[in-house]
Amino acid sequence: MPLLPKLEALPGESMTSYLNRVARFHGNVPLTKFLDMIELPRHEILAPGLKTIERVSRLTGAQLWRLERMTFLHNGQRRRSIGGQLVQAEFVDTGARRFCPRCLLEDLASGGPSDGMPVGRIVWQIKATQVCHRHNLVLKRRSIRVWTQFSQHLIAKIWTIDRKLRFNFSYLVVSLRMSFMRQKNRSTRFRWA
Repeated sequence: MPLLPKLEALPGESMTSYLNRVARFHGNVPLTKFLDMIELPRHEILAPGLKTIERVSRLTGAQLWRLERMTFLHNGQRRRSIGGQLVQAEFVDTGARRFCPRCLLEDLASGGPSDGMPVGRIVWQIKATQVCHRHNLVLKRRSIRVWTQFSQHLIAKIWTIDRKLRFNFSYLVVSLRMSFMRQKNRSTRFRWA
């Protein structure tokens, strides 16, 4: 039986981010404590198999197909699958968390769809993605070891960071080729959740 009321996943959100929001929404606890409470090992979230996805689906009420698009499923040795497409493990950046500072600031604003919680996007975990498609900002990269401390710091210092963003982050102009590739990807049948 799923946790009620059901918390919907946001478009493009990663499964880790979604579970973090579920933990805060239903238990007001950090993700690590929530995973301990539901007896789900942390490593199973980073490279989940189908059983883990099914378990998360039963717990949250989220549809299987949506959860499969929110993470890179373990699919044999050195391979991952996302949305039914196979990729090599090197395709995924597992050593760090990358983010767009502007997107996170928008997430932290009250009254938004994430209710003031930062949201990790699955597309940020793809090594080839270097720029935010919404803001044309170069993605920032933080080691997983310091990510928790950094995210807490981000929430505590939102106005200071906003001021820094206006002056210190690089904007990139999207090339015609990149614009063409984006348009082409939008018209294909595969879409990010």
